[in-house]
Amino acid sequence: MLHSPGHTLACLPYVVGDAAFVGDTLFMPDYGTARCDFLGGNARTLYRSIQKVLTLPEQMRLFLCHDYKAPGRDTFQHETSVAEQINGNVHVHKGISEDEFVKMRTERDATLGMPRLIIPSVQDRSICSLRRYLLQKRMALSTLNCRLFFSNGLSAI
Repeated sequence: MLHSPGHTLACLPYVVGDAAFVGDTLFMPDYGTARCDFLGGNARTLYRSIQKVLTLPEQMRLFLCHDYKAPGRDTFQHETSVAEQINGNVHVHKGISEDEFVKMRTERDATLGMPRLIIPSVQDRSICSLRRYLLQKRMALSTLNCRLFFSNGLSAI
């Protein structure tokens, strides 16, 4: 396992044999890298995490969490290699400095809208965090008068 924060704090690639499952740390070389404007995200941290991944053997296969199909590519892809990332990633190929990456990623992230599925993806984590906080404060959930709106029909804790 490699801890690779930057996109979020929770990114954790798994290395198994000649393959690494890198989650959202990297995308296909023609699409680049994950955004860093989520909670716990940081462009400088992501750059350093990517550099750790790129120290793996060049023939190491990298399996990605998802693919957005870069302009000009008609098919989804899920596998690349360390060598392909080093030589062709549009955001972090050989010769891109940390400061150049941070500037590019920060400017690009400022133009991105909220992802379509962000609310369903974080709401369960929010509930768990809220419950953990209340338990730590020895408060009953019923003492909290707040409403959370969910796509699954639940409207309150």
